Amino acid sequence: MARVKTPSKMFITNQDKLKRLILSTVAEISDLVGSSLGPSGKVVLLESEVSGIPNKITKDGVSIFRAIGYSDPFKHAIAEQMREAAVKTVNEAGDGPVDLYTKILTPTGFVTMGEVKVGMDICGTNGTVQQVLGVYPKGLKENYRVHFSGGGVVRCCKDHLWTVTTDQGEKKTLPLRILMEDYVSKTENNTDKHKYFVQTTVVEFKEDKDKMPIDPYLLGVLLGDGSLSGTGTIEISLGKAKEHIIEKLILPEGVDMRSTWVEDKNCFRIKLTGKSKGVRSILKELLDSIGLLGVNSHTKFIPKAYLFSSVESRTKLLQGLIDTDGYLNKHSELFEFSSVSKQLADDLADLCRSLGKQISIREKDRSNGNGYSKNNTFVVKERRGFDHGNKILKIEPIGETVEMQCIKVSNPDNLYITDNFVVTHNTTTSTILSAAFVQNLFTYCDSNRKSSPQKVVRYLNKIAEEEMYPAIKKASIKINKKNLDLLERVATISSNGDKEMAKKVMEAFSITGFSTSSHVTIQELSGPSKYEVDVVEGFSIHKGYEESIGRFHTAFINDQANQRISLEAPLFLLFDGAISDPASVTNIMMEIGELYASGQSEFKNVVVVAHGFSDNVLTWLALNAPNPSTINIVPLKTPITQLINSQLAFLQDLSAVTGASIFGMANPLFEAKIENLGYGVEKIEINRFKATVIGEPNPELIQERAEQLRTQIKNSESIFEKMVLEERLGSLTNGIAQFKIYGSSNGEIKEKVDRAEDAICAVRAALNHGVLPGGCRVLVNIALGLQSKFPNDDIVNTVIVPSLFSPFLKLVSNAGFNNQEIQDILQRYVDDDKVVYDVENQIFGDPKVMGIFDATLAVNQALTSAISIAGVLGCLSSIVVTPRDAAMELQDFRDSQEFQRTIDNAEALADTINERF
Repeated sequence: MARVKTPSKMFITNQDKLKRLILSTVAEISDLVGSSLGPSGKVVLLESEVSGIPNKITKDGVSIFRAIGYSDPFKHAIAEQMREAAVKTVNEAGDGPVDLYTKILTPTGFVTMGEVKVGMDICGTNGTVQQVLGVYPKGLKENYRVHFSGGGVVRCCKDHLWTVTTDQGEKKTLPLRILMEDYVSKTENNTDKHKYFVQTTVVEFKEDKDKMPIDPYLLGVLLGDGSLSGTGTIEISLGKAKEHIIEKLILPEGVDMRSTWVEDKNCFRIKLTGKSKGVRSILKELLDSIGLLGVNSHTKFIPKAYLFSSVESRTKLLQGLIDTDGYLNKHSELFEFSSVSKQLADDLADLCRSLGKQISIREKDRSNGNGYSKNNTFVVKERRGFDHGNKILKIEPIGETVEMQCIKVSNPDNLYITDNFVVTHNTTTSTILSAAFVQNLFTYCDSNRKSSPQKVVRYLNKIAEEEMYPAIKKASIKINKKNLDLLERVATISSNGDKEMAKKVMEAFSITGFSTSSHVTIQELSGPSKYEVDVVEGFSIHKGYEESIGRFHTAFINDQANQRISLEAPLFLLFDGAISDPASVTNIMMEIGELYASGQSEFKNVVVVAHGFSDNVLTWLALNAPNPSTINIVPLKTPITQLINSQLAFLQDLSAVTGASIFGMANPLFEAKIENLGYGVEKIEINRFKATVIGEPNPELIQERAEQLRTQIKNSESIFEKMVLEERLGSLTNGIAQFKIYGSSNGEIKEKVDRAEDAICAVRAALNHGVLPGGCRVLVNIALGLQSKFPNDDIVNTVIVPSLFSPFLKLVSNAGFNNQEIQDILQRYVDDDKVVYDVENQIFGDPKVMGIFDATLAVNQALTSAISIAGVLGCLSSIVVTPRDAAMELQDFRDSQEFQRTIDNAEALADTINERF
């Protein structure tokens, strides 16, 4: 192979040599991955990447593909390109997950990944709003934490895709496991050099003017230099240099302003009062409505409605904050803002990130005093930033395995926005199809020298959109109550013929109600090989102590071993609103405490559920939490979805579970009595990101609430609303299924877990998108249909048709059939388009009777992936690589050559098919 070498790069420009290299590499990968296809497929041993960890035995095509590496830098680059396209497509069908408690940005604010539903509007880059096209649960995976400049942190697994820009300005989409290998290197001066950057973006939100009664600029000024304690008049103090601020203030209707220069304090004193005696408290009422009345300099914050408002409103708010407590560098025009309120500083940081600004945030120690105050301040500073966005500073394992899922989004760049406004992304048959499309594309172009590969690929996409995808959709069978047995067939196929595993998967789904939101977890256990399914009775809440309590959570944790809050026989106080003043709950808490102390009541644990809690309230509760002589009061925030009044709806569900009354505007908290609180459940366990109410609730209340939800579902005109309501109904009426996998070795357990994950995800995909006749029947049907419709089309008959046959050829080749036997099977397919061939039992029959099905989504995405890979590798004119060193080889090269299965008659079979059909 001719190589021209530069000091740091190697490249190939000779077209024939490049084509031979691509063809040999994709054939090797296809043979290796394809060797596992079907019931007669073989297992592959994957060497462990970590010393001391057992090797892995698997039939999972994705696991095999991900383990492939080459010492030859050219072949490795081709494999990586093929793998990237495949993994990206799989991500759109469900790979590249993040944990269920990672925040996803919507036009109305953040929700957790676990709350994301198909059809939901979420934020895209550059002010766009996009839809969620698919939600794909991925089971338990190891969690990692990614740190960015500016203070952003995101949690995800090693397979999660990141669109990054290198320090050389090259844009790439890479999984975290690849970024981990080289995201930081050492310079000649032994300092860290960070190689990857993630873009910043401006975000647009759906502004709710009803929740913004105060002008954004005025609010920024009030948060910066205002006195909001509520004990007297609302005032603003401004120095002489800030006199220009006064003329910018836009007052609410009915509010008047009086400005006085105070000589001894060298400032303007601005009082904001009502224009008449009867409305003097109007501004206080407005501040109270957004939770700011009664806050002091240490507890100020930006209300959510303002954080998630329009770009124009957020810009005004930021200007008000900077004009008061900020400082603008005249040379750089960058600001620096200081506050003793950590929450206000964190909110300001999020405000800046949502406007596409790069910032840093730090705590400034003032314990030694500086003549003014010894309180630490939190400094938010705008940075000129990096040309390519925020750099990845650190990637670290968290040391926990959690449930994860990923989403497919509608924007072409596949990007959505997660924690701290960080921009991020959203198979065996696929691999075989990919190799075939690449090989047949080269064959066609060799015979048609004047036809460009790019033009051929455009035509492939056209035929796919107009013929192939519609054919898949037409053949798809929707899942309903009458054909649930088809799901077990899908689970059997996806678990590589493990019927016992498939039965247990179905048992798990039967517990949780056969829906795409069914809560099925996988647990790995040592012991004699077997599968078990348990049900955990309980009501799940997608909020835990991290978001509910924040930095105060350590004061509440009473189960140190499991790092959770566990309360036996709790009372529940439900409030439709945010609690900003401890006084509002003091009366009821004193009543509970007195009854417990006097022995008249056994209740000493209380869970207060509301839409939010001020720092004042959290501080008060945290100070009392460690005291054994007081009752235990734990705050818990309500989850939120994009549906109107979703937080109130959750409280209504929880009211049915606990029997608690819901307090709000009509019945204020200070009127609460102990008989209004819910009780009767066994306990509540509050973990970091979720809570579970355990015990058997009142069946009459549950039934009544379930009927209400069923009526809402029946009357719903929105698919998205219907899905959310169905999930809530399932959460009320069903438990949580736990799929237990036992094995005598780590390798055995991991192999089974891979197959179980595939089976569970395939069942969910089937519930959402339907199923297809299996055994590659649909791909063969499409190929035969195209032959008939386009008999004289060279591209169809040279590139597409033989490529669609390739998975079937691999399936039957793995079962040991010869050319004549394969021709006979295909002839039967031509004669009867309704039958499928059961390779394992070597019989034809009705797919519904024999139970041979594939998930529609899996076939659709396999085809998408294959055409995508062909479009990249089939159009290459040259290749430039970096030489691989020993360390890279040890990391990536897994002796894949030892496990490759060469199918010697593959070309002969393909030729036979072309001649025969």
